[in-house]
Amino acid sequence: MTKEFRGQPIKDLRGFMSADQVRDLINSARTFRDKVFLRLLWVTGARVSEIVGDKSWYKKRVYEPVKVEDIDFKEGVIILNLLKRKQYPPPKHRVPLDKRTLQNLEAYILQEKLQPNNALFPFTRQRAFQIIREAAKDAKIIKVGNKKPHPHHMRHSHCVAFIRKNNTLEGLRKLQKRIGHASISTTAEYLQFGPEQQKETEDVFGEW
Repeated sequence: MTKEFRGQPIKDLRGFMSADQVRDLINSARTFRDKVFLRLLWVTGARVSEIVGDKSWYKKRVYEPVKVEDIDFKEGVIILNLLKRKQYPPPKHRVPLDKRTLQNLEAYILQEKLQPNNALFPFTRQRAFQIIREAAKDAKIIKVGNKKPHPHHMRHSHCVAFIRKNNTLEGLRKLQKRIGHASISTTAEYLQFGPEQQKETEDVFGEW
């Protein structure tokens, strides 16, 4: 029997950044492109391969990077290829974006003169790791939990930030849908980080 793929639940209980740390990290990125990239990881909670693509993630399958045309500015969403071991080609996943992120994406696309069919970020996963570590070094973030900063810490930080402001069963379901977990039991791992009750809001990632 094939084991169900359930993603990567957080194991290091300190393996996430606070919103202030994420802000410092993004602001410390060395180029506008890198700032936009890191912010997109933060506000979507996406896996890095869902943004920049991956040619060897599982059984040598090819996952295409997100393209400029995958951003729906009118609807305020980005359409990602959701990594699933049992589904190939990967299913499409629509993730809402806040106003500031949309504005930054639009400015970046114009600045780089990108065409609709161009990759939004034409670099590899390896470069993505370098970008986050360069920014973390400049922001004086040496470790996140027990490890050096890496792109998946943005996903964990996204989930913790969301659940702390949406600590209800409905909020948990929204988070599951938002980040594309196959099983809600994986998403439920993040409940341990949420206070008992806070005002519910989805405007977690557009506050700065």
